[in-house]
Amino acid sequence: LRRSPPRTRRHHHPGGIDRPFTTSRADVERTAAKFLLAVQEAGKVYRYITSVKGVGRFVPEISMDETDSPQTPPELLVILAAIADEGVPIQTIAPKFTGRFNKGVDYVGDLAQFRTRIQRRPLRHRPCGEQYGLPTNLKLSVAQR
Repeated sequence: LRRSPPRTRRHHHPGGIDRPFTTSRADVERTAAKFLLAVQEAGKVYRYITSVKGVGRFVPEISMDETDSPQTPPELLVILAAIADEGVPIQTIAPKFTGRFNKGVDYVGDLAQFRTRIQRRPLRHRPCGEQYGLPTNLKLSVAQR
């Protein structure tokens, strides 16, 4: 990654968490080993589609929900930084959440844990977006299966 998250950075958000994410070099390397190749492939796909359709003629979304376990907030921050490094102006990201979402059915899982997880997502914090060059209109997608 060309830009690594700082070791410790405090983000304040009225509805989110008020404590630092702490990421070590080893944490970033572990996250990169899991997700960097996929992010680089997404960058290649984005550039191909852009070469055919043109810039701004489609809405880029990256889904990270087909994994074995949910991404932690620091992992998601590293993923978002890698996406920005690839030059993909994503408007939506779909991370893996705890529990299960199905169309027309209430959420299946620990609702309190889901609330905590969603409040900890770095994309809820504007300073993260500014620091890593993410779009100001970045949205979180909660997949339904």
